[in-house]
This record gives sequence, structure tokens and C-alpha cells, in this order.
Amino acid sequence: MVHCSCIFDLPLLNLSPSTWWRHQVILPPPLPLSVHDPPSPPHLHPHCWFALKGALLAIIARIYDNMESVYPCIVFTLYCCQLYLALEVILAITAVPVRAILGQNLKPQFNEPYLATSLQDSWGCRWNLMVSSILRPAVYQPVQRISTRILGSKWARPLATLVTFLVSGLMHEVIYYYLSRVYPTWEVTRFFVLQGICGAFEIAVKKALGGRWQLHRFVSGPMTVVFVGDTGVWLFLPQMIRHGLDKMAIRLLPAARTSACDRAVSSPVIAEGSGSC
Repeated sequence: MVHCSCIFDLPLLNLSPSTWWRHQVILPPPLPLSVHDPPSPPHLHPHCWFALKGALLAIIARIYDNMESVYPCIVFTLYCCQLYLALEVILAITAVPVRAILGQNLKPQFNEPYLATSLQDSWGCRWNLMVSSILRPAVYQPVQRISTRILGSKWARPLATLVTFLVSGLMHEVIYYYLSRVYPTWEVTRFFVLQGICGAFEIAVKKALGGRWQLHRFVSGPMTVVFVGDTGVWLFLPQMIRHGLDKMAIRLLPAARTSACDRAVSSPVIAEGSGSC
């Protein structure tokens, strides 16, 4: 289980001295992407993971061919899976030249989000780590420092968490506006504010219990996934459907899949372990 002291209370980068110069040369400090030493080989070969995730992405593309008969909650689930899998596949392809030139791996942007055991774990440690690494120094830490002087440390973290989720919601509204050119109706902002409120409450409950009692991960995990999914269908998905952004993402998936397959086949490093598309 991954433990986080707070949703956004994590270090921005974790670079050893041997990789610091590469980070400075290849990726400027303001960028959230970084390189790190290759991890020890997992039980399942990375090429197998790449092939598996690429196959799941292809299956989602097939399901999109019959969108009229798919329930909205399933659409939302597929959209989240598409975002996760597409970024994982694209980063796997992008990491090939970085690994060949520097002998390093790109810092992953997801950490198996389907294994999240709490909102704190999901948003702070597993989902879209690039955004977390931006919001942490830009919003969370400044708000926490300022509010600590005014309200004290007891209320500083919950307030900083709420403000960070609010900013994240507003960022999504801006992205939606530029993609759809339709003024926001603020459901997406309410979705992120709700996640922030529930996340702050979760942290407060954990602190009050002091580790004396906690749900088993096989209970808290499904509860977390169901909560995020249900609130997403309620608040996150409607605005996206009204603006046609789901259809836009669906139309882009076949093209992205074709491009990923072409690059994978042309790359001997990936094609060696993943087979054909």
C-alpha cells in the first residue's frame, strides 16, 4: 500500500546526484517531467505490460464503435481508461530515445491508479502525477505556508487541499472552454471541489484515529473507485458530453492507436517484446 502524508504533500523530484546533470540539460527545472534511474526488473517484463496496455486501448476503440448502446457510467470509465492507457503507451514510446541516449527512464505519470485505496492515495500518489507536481509547488505549498501563519497548522492543510482542487477544477474549465468554445457550467469545478472536501475530511478522520483502525484495502479500494466513478458520472461527465469532448477524444483514439502501432513496429526496442499491433 502506498502511504502519503497529504494529497499534495510529496516531493517534486527524486533525482540522484548522477542523474541531476541530465535533468538540468534535458529537462529544465520548471517542467514536471524528469528522468530517473531504471528500476529493478519487475516480475512481468515491461514490454509485456506495454503490449497488454496497447491491446486494452485497441479493445476500448472497438467498444467505441457501438457507443449508442453503452451506458454513460461505462463511457466515463472507458474515457478514464483511455486517458490512462494512451498516456502510458505514448510515454513508453517517448522513453525509448531517452533510454537509448541517457540510459534513463522518464518519470511515470501514473502509478497504477486502479489500485488506489483512498482519495488521498488516488489523487496524491497515483493519478496524473504531472498535474500534482505542478500544483504542489504552485498552489498547495504557498497556500499552506500563508494559511499556517493565519489559521495555524490544524486548518492549513485542509484549506490548502481545497484551494488546490479548486484551482484544478478551474484549469479543467479553461481547457474545456478552449476545446469547445462554450462557456462553462461549473459542474467540473464542483466535481473537483467535492473531491477536495472529501479528501480533506478523509485526512482528518485518519489523523483523529491515529492509525488505530482502518479499512482493509480490499474494501477501501473498491469504495474509492466507486466514489470517484459515481461523482464523475454525476458532475464530470455531463459537461464533457454536452460540449462533445467525449466524441472528440473517441475520434482521436483510432489515429493515436495507428500512430502508436507504427512507431512501436518501427522501434526495435519495443517491437522486440510487444509483437505486432
